[in-house]
Amino acid sequence: DQLEIIGDYSFYGNRLSAIQIPTKIRTIGESAFQRNQLTRLELNPSSTLVVGVRAFNDNQITEIVLNGDIEFEYESKENRGERATSGVFKNNPVEKIINNTSKTSKAYNWAGILTGEPGDEFETGSLEVDGKTVEIVKE
Repeated sequence: DQLEIIGDYSFYGNRLSAIQIPTKIRTIGESAFQRNQLTRLELNPSSTLVVGVRAFNDNQITEIVLNGDIEFEYESKENRGERATSGVFKNNPVEKIINNTSKTSKAYNWAGILTGEPGDEFETGSLEVDGKTVEIVKE
């Protein structure tokens, strides 16, 4: 019940296929769940949740459900001396994102989050990623 932070690289490369993030978590660190085998992700924070760069890259996630107040850090501060974007869900076969985030209008740079590439911010719509359309909806 006391855990509020999942640190950088905490579960990196552990072959996890499913996880349940406690609602009290406030930070998911850089590459925390990178290179696992997750297929679905649901985030339901009870307060603001900050998700670090590459936190869920390189999994098998097809659906993402976002509830509450969530902030994504999708840009690396430095990468061998050069600024680079690295995404949060890069290299996942994402088909659908259910964006039920709170705090008035929650627009995100979905391209940055999903691919690490620059893009416009929007709340719902669709985006082409690796030749496939990712639907971003509210439910």
